[in-house]
Amino acid sequence: MKNLHNLLDTARTLVGDDKTLQAIDLLTQNLGKDIDLSHINDLAIQRPRQVSAERERDIFGSKDKSEFARINSTVLSIISNIARENDIKFNASAAEITNVQAANGLALTNLSRELALNYFTVSFSDRYKFSDEEVGALVLDDIANKVLVKDLADYFVQERNRDLCRNVFVIGAGATYNNFKVYPFGEEMRHILKEELKVNDYLEAIGKFKDGAKKNFKAAESLDFEKYISFLAKTFGKDKVTEKLKEFYSVKYAPCLSYEIIAHLLKHGFIDVVINFNFDELLDQAIEEEVGQGNYYKIVSDGDVISLSDIVVNGSLKIPVYIKAHGTASNKSTLSLTQNNYFQIPKEVSNLIEQLVSGKRENKLSRISTVNVTCIGYSMQSEQFNSILEEHLSPQSQIFNLNVHGEPSSRNNKIDGLRKGFVNLDYIEPQDGLSSFDVAMRRLWAHVADCFTPSFKPRQISRHEIISNIFYEYNIVGDENNQKADARPKLKEYFNFNYFLDRVIIEIGILIAKNKGILDFHEVMPERLCNYYHLYRKRNENREKKEGFTTLYAIATTVFKMIPQYDFSGNLLIFPPVKKEELPLATIPPKWLQIIAEGCVTKEDMLNKINETKGAQILFRYFNNGRSIKEGIIINKIIRGLTAHDADRQRIVTIKIKSTLAKLNYLVDDFVYDINPKFEDRKLYRFASFTKKKILHTNLALNYEVLSKFIQNGQNGQNGQSSDWNVLLMVSERGKTIKKALKRMTLDQLRYLKKKRIIMICAYEVAQEEVANTFSIKPRSINALESAYKNTLIGKEQAVNEEDIVMREIMDGIKILFIPYREHSNHMNLFLHTDIHKIFLDDNLIRLKIDSYLPTETKPAYVGIESVYYYKKGISNKINPMTVTKTVESEGKNHQYEEDDNRHLLKIFFKYYLIGRVFEKTSNMIGYISDEPTFTITKGESVKTYDLCAFIKVLKSGNMSELDGVFDLKP
Repeated sequence: MKNLHNLLDTARTLVGDDKTLQAIDLLTQNLGKDIDLSHINDLAIQRPRQVSAERERDIFGSKDKSEFARINSTVLSIISNIARENDIKFNASAAEITNVQAANGLALTNLSRELALNYFTVSFSDRYKFSDEEVGALVLDDIANKVLVKDLADYFVQERNRDLCRNVFVIGAGATYNNFKVYPFGEEMRHILKEELKVNDYLEAIGKFKDGAKKNFKAAESLDFEKYISFLAKTFGKDKVTEKLKEFYSVKYAPCLSYEIIAHLLKHGFIDVVINFNFDELLDQAIEEEVGQGNYYKIVSDGDVISLSDIVVNGSLKIPVYIKAHGTASNKSTLSLTQNNYFQIPKEVSNLIEQLVSGKRENKLSRISTVNVTCIGYSMQSEQFNSILEEHLSPQSQIFNLNVHGEPSSRNNKIDGLRKGFVNLDYIEPQDGLSSFDVAMRRLWAHVADCFTPSFKPRQISRHEIISNIFYEYNIVGDENNQKADARPKLKEYFNFNYFLDRVIIEIGILIAKNKGILDFHEVMPERLCNYYHLYRKRNENREKKEGFTTLYAIATTVFKMIPQYDFSGNLLIFPPVKKEELPLATIPPKWLQIIAEGCVTKEDMLNKINETKGAQILFRYFNNGRSIKEGIIINKIIRGLTAHDADRQRIVTIKIKSTLAKLNYLVDDFVYDINPKFEDRKLYRFASFTKKKILHTNLALNYEVLSKFIQNGQNGQNGQSSDWNVLLMVSERGKTIKKALKRMTLDQLRYLKKKRIIMICAYEVAQEEVANTFSIKPRSINALESAYKNTLIGKEQAVNEEDIVMREIMDGIKILFIPYREHSNHMNLFLHTDIHKIFLDDNLIRLKIDSYLPTETKPAYVGIESVYYYKKGISNKINPMTVTKTVESEGKNHQYEEDDNRHLLKIFFKYYLIGRVFEKTSNMIGYISDEPTFTITKGESVKTYDLCAFIKVLKSGNMSELDGVFDLKP
């Protein structure tokens, strides 16, 4: 063993000195027969790669060190595997650490670029052709330069012939183990199953067959984990074994940051497919929470398999796919144990995987050339899956590896040749309560986000980091000082009602941040909050009669001091600023308050610092009042951590609190929608022109679609854009599109925007709260609210330079009306290119003339309208946006469909416009108007008068033809 230790150590030194070829030859010539032959085979594979790299360097003087770094990393990983299998331990040299870390960084960077390009192509593939037409290519080049950072945009333009890409993540047991080490894994699970199945008693009972059985069991010990389970199933029966697997692997609520990041990547279109070979359901839960039931396809058995045409448009996967290739613990029948000592991927599932990794398009013979397969904690043990990769993965494709312990065995040369990046998690240090896998995934996400320009940054992972910060100790079943306890007796009862109540409290805090201080439990209950509150109540059933339970309303009003607002919109809860009397009475403020109000000495300074941001207000109230919910335990663990004797624990808890504060503030400032693309969304079938291609599947697609139309310079059709517009009609909760656009526009573009007419209808309660938070005022009239709200969109009250002056002039020309958010479900951006006779101007208001009472042949065509529409229920953030594009009469029936759909949206807008005018004229809301104004509708030469009640009835009936014509209000 000493000789082997010296041999491995010498080889490591050679690699560190860039003498990798000598290290490979030394090992292959001197490793004994007792070493696993797969390691020698792996070394043999690396030798020609090293020889080729050195030859290219010598002939061409290549300065590219990435290939050397990859080979060095692989050889060091093989050495580490041999050492681990033989209980040899040695410290990594500085050179070794540097080489592996360089290879890790390069692999994460390259993978992030592929993920970013996938997000880009998924966002635009259904609207633009990527390689067929020169005009389409120019449009895409222009989009890439606006959306992607320069080097990635240049790469996209230069490498157009690569067409689309597809990203598949493959998850193995190492991923779960690296996150949640109390899960029985590998050797530990072997021992547990032996004990649970009473293997020794069995061998004792079979008497004269004992020696043969012992020999079989000893041989089985060398099998990989899944084959070993199959051996046990053949011996003791499938039901007994699967019941034990279900017992130990059914835990699903552990908060794992890395799995939540994978779920985030899948939801937003960076990843197309996740294939999970694990029995546990931690990733299942993360995906279900993040993506949402009904918003992705989960495939566990043949019966779940769907056609590619259900998920693919123009070659890009538009609906996420999650495959549990070997079944799942909670459904024992899906654990496909066979008589051949291995787990079988069901045939139909296997066929779908083949289509996905081969890059097959929907109902077409052509294929996508680039499919990236990223293996995480997966050691290539499934011969069936390896065969699929070998037969169906194209030569242009790439395989990335994030592995817990070294390089996986390759199984075949083709797979090894396709590997472009290897991340050795052994060389990524766990950090501040995060596993090495968490740290790697967080770095990967940071690289992905950096691939986009500031205006088009993807939705961040703030909510996932908040959960990780608060519950990081739940990755260890032990005491509050991270002393690991025996996992087995605790796993079943670990996630009890206390944990779920703590999750409910934090989820409410996150929702307050996301909804900018407004909460309506009717609207947010379909979200995560509902799931965790249900689990809390379910686990509390046996205690309810004796102990009672904590209500959602009690948490909102007791912990977060929310104030109920009973009005026309129902029972809203409003989050007010912190008052002086809420500050702790103690002379020396508690440590958590010192962190939140860092640098403040007096209570007045602390109060001002807390009220600067809503995130600080949320976190202050959580710590100040959270312990009043006595069933919750996590807040006490955090507070004890700040005063613990363990200095490192104090440091980590402090970091977590500061990070949580920053992430809450980010959520408050973030205005990215939660897009859940569904082809079968029944609300969209109201539009005759609806097709799959009209859905905007990502935030990138939605933002670009609106901003690219909004920001135009007056030249029709420039850079392939749609023809210019002169009127914009918006129904938008906050109108932040305008705020985003103004920040991106040049002075010339701003000047041109002054010539256009914009009317925007916003949610009244949201605008009131926004103004109150920004300027600490509550406008008493609608006109005052309009003026104040315009200042929030500009971001300043006083003009400093010429751009500010022009922005102010633009805002003066924009008309903002307000309606209750419950009446504010149909959101839209209608870009009109229309003649002046279709628009009436009166006191800077835009009056619409729907004209449906006119004979068909005299109706205005309205072909100059391009629309973006989505249905948004109340303050819920979930949407499924689509476009209604302008068509030309030569397109026949499609032209008529588009025209009718745009007319339908105009009528919806007109209804909202009427309600907004009523609010404005009466300075009050429907249902609370004290006087009796009348409303007149002029249709040609006829005038029809309505009183308030009759007018409201027409609005609620939706029979808008009664209101066709020119509207006016007479107090």
